Amino acid sequence: MVNFARAIARKEPGWTVRVYSVEDCTHSPLLSRCGMITPVVVPMSPKRSRLLRSTIVNSALYGCVTPNSMLSTLASLSYDTCDADPQQIRLLVRRISRESDIVHAGAWHAAYSSAISIGKRSGAFPAGTKYVCHALYHSTPLPPAGGPLRKHLGPSVARKVLDVLSSACMRATLSGFDATTVSTPYEYLVMRRIWLRSVHFIGEGIDLEYVENNKDHIVRLAMPLCKGGQTGTVAFVGARCYRKGYYHLLKAVESLLTSGEIVKLLAVGTRTPEHDAAMYNKITNLEAKLLRKGLFSAFEKVSEIQKYAVIAASHVLTLPSLDETIPLAVLEAWSLHKPVIVSELPTILSLGTEEGGLLVRFGDIEGIAHAIYRLLTDNRYGRILGEAGYRKVAEEFSLARVGERLVRLYRSL
Repeated sequence: MVNFARAIARKEPGWTVRVYSVEDCTHSPLLSRCGMITPVVVPMSPKRSRLLRSTIVNSALYGCVTPNSMLSTLASLSYDTCDADPQQIRLLVRRISRESDIVHAGAWHAAYSSAISIGKRSGAFPAGTKYVCHALYHSTPLPPAGGPLRKHLGPSVARKVLDVLSSACMRATLSGFDATTVSTPYEYLVMRRIWLRSVHFIGEGIDLEYVENNKDHIVRLAMPLCKGGQTGTVAFVGARCYRKGYYHLLKAVESLLTSGEIVKLLAVGTRTPEHDAAMYNKITNLEAKLLRKGLFSAFEKVSEIQKYAVIAASHVLTLPSLDETIPLAVLEAWSLHKPVIVSELPTILSLGTEEGGLLVRFGDIEGIAHAIYRLLTDNRYGRILGEAGYRKVAEEFSLARVGERLVRLYRSL
């Protein structure tokens, strides 16, 4: 959402744009210095039992009085572990609404989008303000409910049930907004299929002007990372966890090393807890093995320019995730003319990703290794893919293009 704010401010300098963030942006100077972020702290709800936190019993606190509001709350409880007090969320949004013509909310914390949707329906907010939600669609809906359903109904039936339930919950929440925005063409089609009346493709934007102005600085920071005489360097940007395909990437690099190829892995992102403790230990052991060989570096919290430097120091960015909406890391790699290796997911395919990289199946260690080997040994092909990716960013996913789409939407409201 900060990128959206920067895109609007650049397109319409006369508009006042504010970002209210419940997350810590201080580790990213590019974001924290943009002058538009107001950190907010929403008080937590009183401690409740796990049962009350994760079931519809808690829905009364959100003011649920209709089937739509019940479904909206179910979505937030299923997706989100946020314990922010719903009444406090409502008070925060009401205060923001009084000084804003448009409130554009991100759906990363479902509790917030649900609280806004229900509050708007119940007349809790000023009538003159318009509300927009930037929706996300993952290929694995309602994760906490997935395990028990798969166990009792089987994978195929459980998936159909989850898809229906997810669509109902999503429509219940988003229909409470004046408009819905999405990041990918595929998500646009999904939202239209559930009969939302006002859906707009916005995409995500890369600040190509920032990249160009800092090109020399990025190169200087990247140079130390390129030393060592490795035949190839692979970048990974994202949470270092199983769902992001990180384990399979580590195994692919290990496989290449076994066959005599020397590959260095540069990983940007934090380690996150795994549902399976054994998997967490496997990832830790693989990282330690590469680290002992001097073929692994991890960067937990980095600035925007340091992240670009890591990508610039690599021959290819690899992100073989289980699910994604629009991976910003892919757009960032393309902005530096780098090819990518990504999973065959509907959201990613709808971006035309095959023009700027290679596609693999989630969990296909051999396929990931082969894709890495191909791009590391065929520099010309890698450059062709990287250039195609750069053109796609310049034409469709630049900050300027996002600003144009947002301003057009806001004026229509």
